[in-house]
Amino acid sequence: MKKTTKFNSPLFSNVNVGEKIKDLKLNGRYNEAIELLKKPNTFYSSKDINLEISDCYFEIKEYALAKEYILKSIKANGETLYLLGKLSSIYYLLNDFENFLKVGNQLLSLNDTQDFLEIHTKPKPIGNDKTKNIISFSIYGDSPRYCETAILNTIEAKNLYPNWTCRFYVDRSVPQEVLDRLVANGAELHFVSDEVKK
Repeated sequence: MKKTTKFNSPLFSNVNVGEKIKDLKLNGRYNEAIELLKKPNTFYSSKDINLEISDCYFEIKEYALAKEYILKSIKANGETLYLLGKLSSIYYLLNDFENFLKVGNQLLSLNDTQDFLEIHTKPKPIGNDKTKNIISFSIYGDSPRYCETAILNTIEAKNLYPNWTCRFYVDRSVPQEVLDRLVANGAELHFVSDEVKK
């Protein structure tokens, strides 16, 4: 009699499938995760499978397919800051600057209508010493999704928190051009060694 594994059995639970997908993604096996996510008989409850598929395609640099699935996610869930942010990153990487700007304007409009800045209370600085008033970030890699957002944060911080300093914990995977722009905007850089990263 042939032995079946829990993942080949039609009786496996949502938790098992979720763990399997998570494991595949953690190990960079995005194509296998996509296959599993697309299976019609996968008993997997996810708030948004289209978003998960899009994320996998994004990781393997299949940006056209990532766009296809993020648009499905937006159609199902509506325009949210999170989904539009992901879509704008994809348009940027596809060199589709017309749509990149269009979605960027949608993001700003949605941000305004939600009064995003008004619902957040500004933290009080510790006096006027900017070295003690720190807004801390970590950044690694060269994805515009994170690098460009980091630069935007330094610009906005000057307006919103003039007595605060943006501090970025970075490694050598961040492009020098991005690091230079962060410093030009008044940010502090702290390089994290390979030993500390471990």
